[in-house]
Amino acid sequence: MFDLAGKVVLATGANSGIGLGFLMGCARQGADVIVWGRRAKRNAEALAALKQAGAGRVHHEAVDVAEEEAVIAAFASSLAALGRVDCVFANAGFSSRAASFADLTTETYHSLLNVNQHGAFYTLREAARHMRDRANAGDPGIDPPHHRHPRCSRCR
Repeated sequence: MFDLAGKVVLATGANSGIGLGFLMGCARQGADVIVWGRRAKRNAEALAALKQAGAGRVHHEAVDVAEEEAVIAAFASSLAALGRVDCVFANAGFSSRAASFADLTTETYHSLLNVNQHGAFYTLREAARHMRDRANAGDPGIDPPHHRHPRCSRCR
């Protein structure tokens, strides 16, 4: 469908489900991928599947996105491993298992906020800082007009 060769895609909550599915699609288009999830073993299993799907370079971080410092450290480590990030999918999250809103505990409510809202904020803020710094250094962040991909109708 399109060429992601040379692009680095990071997804949170990406060792299963929607996050892994998103990275699989990107891998099939030639992207390098970064898996963020809380469980290192499941991350490694996801990397094996992503390599098989065609991912170029792969990397994973065991990170709890609810922890701001963990996100900052994982983003720095991901950059050290793959050099850049071009796309971020803030997918990590969970839903309450409470029987009803009235039964939702304060502890569960705060956990929901910490992962679903704050985790997305921390992750996207680090990505935006990185992409802003690259742009300020002259990196346009987009493919040149003639990327010469053999399956692209514009390039034939």
